[in-house]
Amino acid sequence: MRIVSGIPHIQHGILKARVDIYPDRTCLNYARCIVDAQDDYGNLLGYKQLNPLHSHFIKVGETTALQDLNDYLERFLTPADLKTLDANLALPDRLHRINPFMKERTVLDKTPVATRDIKDLIASAKMRFAPLDLKTTLDGERLILPTRSIDIGADATDRANIARIDQTTYLDNTNVANASGTLEAYSAWVDAACADPYFNTWYVNGGNHKCRDTEQIGVIEIGTPSTGSGLDIAVETDDKIGCTDPTDLYAIISTDTNYGDLLYKSGHYYTVGDDQTFGVTSGPLSLKLTGTESGGGLGIPIAMHLRKMMEAG
Repeated sequence: MRIVSGIPHIQHGILKARVDIYPDRTCLNYARCIVDAQDDYGNLLGYKQLNPLHSHFIKVGETTALQDLNDYLERFLTPADLKTLDANLALPDRLHRINPFMKERTVLDKTPVATRDIKDLIASAKMRFAPLDLKTTLDGERLILPTRSIDIGADATDRANIARIDQTTYLDNTNVANASGTLEAYSAWVDAACADPYFNTWYVNGGNHKCRDTEQIGVIEIGTPSTGSGLDIAVETDDKIGCTDPTDLYAIISTDTNYGDLLYKSGHYYTVGDDQTFGVTSGPLSLKLTGTESGGGLGIPIAMHLRKMMEAG
């Protein structure tokens, strides 16, 4: 397997490095990570590309060096850990299993950012971590992890319709949180690569919805359920999940044709405190997140429930 650096970002005042984990031919998920390449507008380029097996975010300091990140990854993503990750990502309920496992591998340095020049800090961190290129061979036993997280949102599958998140902000209207805590992992199926989407939580505010928290994700490649971990998105009981991609590059998440399962508003709304009126359209989105309840030192899962189940009972 191969681990390379992605684009860093800042969440809740802390710098986060992104690492993308690519499979090799020994991985159970190798075949599903090979997809048709396309340009920024969804046009096929006539060749195949290898997508990451998984993306992971790690809290780092402003002065964290490349060697520090390299050493952390070698310690906390060992060949045995990667073999376990590969095995669980091959299962249908993958996101239920990997969330607590990867949560233990998210903090190198959680010192808040002090600099005021955020753009310069991001550019500096991107350049500093760019040479990261770890190669390893899977080793050890494939451990199947317990299912300790309950999901919010719909399964990340290839659906009958599409949602242009490069033009619109969408809120899932099928699952809401029945506990408060933090959302930490995602799975998404995109029909055109997303350059830099934001995932966020929203709550009902009178006749509107208001953004509670948001996190920048970075590139999500076309096809196959793309997964990531190490998120820190605050969520409260009855919140909904939203997403948009403000880069204005062609970006599509797979969706379906069930009217009422999705809320929408033209434009990009992802800033904490955004207060907007949304219309109703067909869904759901192929976007799922998992997390753990606040105060749960042992990784108590955030439970989610279907709106229709609520209405029925």
